[in-house]
Amino acid sequence: MSSLILPPIKPSHYRPDIDGLRAIAIVSVVIFHTFPTQLPGGFVGVDVFFVISGYLISTIIFRSLEKESFSFLDFYARRIRRIFPALAFLLLGVILLGSLFLTPEEFKNLGKQTIYGSAFGENIFLIRHSGGYWDTATEMKPLMHLWTLAVEEQYYIFYPLLCWILWKVKKRVLPVLCVLWLVSFGFDLYQSQTSSIVAFFSLHTRFWELCTGCILAALVNPSISSKGLVQPIASKLREERARELRGGDKIKLLTNLREKRNSIGSVAGLVFISAGILFATGDATYRPLLILLPVFGTLLLIIFRDSWINKNVLSSSPFVFVGLISYTWYLWHWPLLSIARNLNGGNLPNYPTCFFLLLIGLALSLFSYFIIETPIRKKAITKKLTISLSICVFCCTLLGLLVQSLDGFPGRLGDSAAAALSSKNTFPKQNKYAKVKYGCSADLEFCWAPENSQPSLALIGDSHAHHLAFGLQKNWGKQFLLIGHPGTPPVKGIISLKHEKSSKQPLMSKALDTVINDPDIKTVVLSARWHYFVNSKKGDFQLLDYKNDSNLITLGKLLSQTISELVMHKKKVIVVLDVPQIPLNPKNCIKSRPLQTTAGNCTFQEDQRRNNDAKINEMIGKVAKNFSSVTVVDASKAICDQGICSVGDGVNSIYYRDDNHLTNKGSDLVVSKILQQGKF
Repeated sequence: MSSLILPPIKPSHYRPDIDGLRAIAIVSVVIFHTFPTQLPGGFVGVDVFFVISGYLISTIIFRSLEKESFSFLDFYARRIRRIFPALAFLLLGVILLGSLFLTPEEFKNLGKQTIYGSAFGENIFLIRHSGGYWDTATEMKPLMHLWTLAVEEQYYIFYPLLCWILWKVKKRVLPVLCVLWLVSFGFDLYQSQTSSIVAFFSLHTRFWELCTGCILAALVNPSISSKGLVQPIASKLREERARELRGGDKIKLLTNLREKRNSIGSVAGLVFISAGILFATGDATYRPLLILLPVFGTLLLIIFRDSWINKNVLSSSPFVFVGLISYTWYLWHWPLLSIARNLNGGNLPNYPTCFFLLLIGLALSLFSYFIIETPIRKKAITKKLTISLSICVFCCTLLGLLVQSLDGFPGRLGDSAAAALSSKNTFPKQNKYAKVKYGCSADLEFCWAPENSQPSLALIGDSHAHHLAFGLQKNWGKQFLLIGHPGTPPVKGIISLKHEKSSKQPLMSKALDTVINDPDIKTVVLSARWHYFVNSKKGDFQLLDYKNDSNLITLGKLLSQTISELVMHKKKVIVVLDVPQIPLNPKNCIKSRPLQTTAGNCTFQEDQRRNNDAKINEMIGKVAKNFSSVTVVDASKAICDQGICSVGDGVNSIYYRDDNHLTNKGSDLVVSKILQQGKF
């Protein structure tokens, strides 16, 4: 068994304790993703990985530069040999799984993710197409976890060149790294306040974690740190050993002091990492400060390599073995959980199923490690090998492009293909005519009107306004303007930090001003996923006023002010009470997946609705009573009747495309019901 836990090619400076540290990181991440309530801070294992990566890559680069043997081609060829085999196997495997278990729409999105993932741009994809790391829609993306690989690969692109330049220019590596650390940490602090998604997924906000390891590698390299800035740690340790040899009577004392120091340092490192794993939260506001604990804990464990913990725990066979397979386990653990979420309406399945998926992911990672990764890592680096591996990953890119361009291969479903394709909302988000006519900001996601039209009605709000547009166009038969932005209720003074940057004038305020100042618009329809704001954390939104009130009270005050301004400008206002968020997967209501044999349940009890809907509807009703020209309509009446709510007809159509957004069919159904309740 011992031969199995050694690295495929054991470098001369190999440290088994660092593989043991990797084991702690991967186990915490896997447990967090599989059983999130049991280890809520387990995601900081990624930060541990970043520090380790920064230290090891910098050590490799500095040693090569010191020996004047550094080669960019050799560096990248080694990265390709290390990363590409397991990645290509993963991408091919996930596409195969997706073809069996995902709906056409989900499979099409997987194709797009494959393109970004194989090009090491998954973090960019998530910044553009997600609501954040903890968003349900993000958790349903099978390749979401590749954002960490993207950050590291982007780091590999510029960092070796930076080190090479600094080495050639008087070797001023260490001070520059310290400055870059401060700049990156500053960016992280700032963007955690202004754009939590950018802060979480970007290289420039994560570089300080990688740079922490880089700085340590520079400190222990005598050619860098002996230039007078900091006394090298390695030299200090050598001096201590020399004093031991000279002073025989003091050997025992010095040895005890060194062991005590090592023990204190390593224990402190474990405590810091454990504190991060146990207490870190998804609160973006304080994330950089909380991450300091596991980052510096990792640093301490790397420094105090001679401690009992490092030698006897982290370097033990079980820890080393898990550390060695950490890369492939990380690659395989997430897609299975994500596909399970797609099958289960966005939620994780029960504990036994999750545990089974954990074991399957581990088995696949072992297969990948021993059958694919290890044999290739034993091969000599040649031009042929490098090109072959690059072609394999490029073929995955082409396969992803094919899946996306063919709309997720709906033909996989045979006769049920048409029904599955009904699980979409195809209404456009914007067009050039509306953007020019209404001067919509480039950042405003919803801005649409018919070509050469003069709308008299504006539908304004978040994605729950957008999902009504199809039905409004079909059933109302007149021209209207769709305008708004995701994640933000149609009131002034609120910024969703997950969907826009901090500013003095929120995008939704600009959209409302556009409608208010247009005399041709006589009717304004306000629609939103109201509970999204009410149930959110304070740090998810920036408020220009009422910061100390509860979210429900704040929304009531801002809604009242917004309606008052609309009424003052002689607008008729219609407020739409939201459709229910559903507790089941609507796509299981009809045959929408190749391996799905029968249609599932299409109904649920209305009393299963949560999210403070009753309180929100009551608040909106009270606000509306203060204005004679305001009408309130209830969208849920089209879905629910006598306490039973439907998500589809069980045969040809479904009304929801996820747990809260309507399909074209659902939009048609809901708007036709709304039009019966109030005159537009």
